[in-house]
Amino acid sequence: MKILVVGGAGNLGRGLVRALDLQSHQSLVWDKDKDIHNLTPNVLTKYPIDLIVNLSVVANLKKKEILINDLDYLVNVIGLYHLVNLSEETGIPLIQISTREVIGVRDFRVVDKMQSSAVELREVSESEPCFPLHSYGKTKLIGEFLMQGCMLGSVTRLNTCYTDEVRNGGGLIANLVRR
Repeated sequence: MKILVVGGAGNLGRGLVRALDLQSHQSLVWDKDKDIHNLTPNVLTKYPIDLIVNLSVVANLKKKEILINDLDYLVNVIGLYHLVNLSEETGIPLIQISTREVIGVRDFRVVDKMQSSAVELREVSESEPCFPLHSYGKTKLIGEFLMQGCMLGSVTRLNTCYTDEVRNGGGLIANLVRR
């Protein structure tokens, strides 16, 4: 299978591309140096692509408001909108990778009263209320709503962006593990 990994040069993308290669899939990486908005139906039919996985993201965790000219909105919303249109136009399925940041920060721990030191995490259901706290969570939530209109689309909401890339600059979780 030929899979286009948008955002494939990032931490999660590199891990996915390695996993796809191990499964004998062919992956094409499209990243910020090529610009998500420059992806065209011609590119998709030239290779030909069987599946699009969108990992592209701009994660602004400090800004609360959404501004339509900011990079996070242009990539997380407008870029995804572009991919949804490409999916519909070409008939190529699209998987959108989202984040738990769309539901906001809450305590998901379940404390066992018999073993106060044992901590489990409760499951998060699809009906969990969404209260994103910053632009990143808000733009990813808008993206989830956009995907509802994508007939060949699916959303996967990850709990963490950690991959096996434990190195300096490898993302929040990777840096915490390194430290």
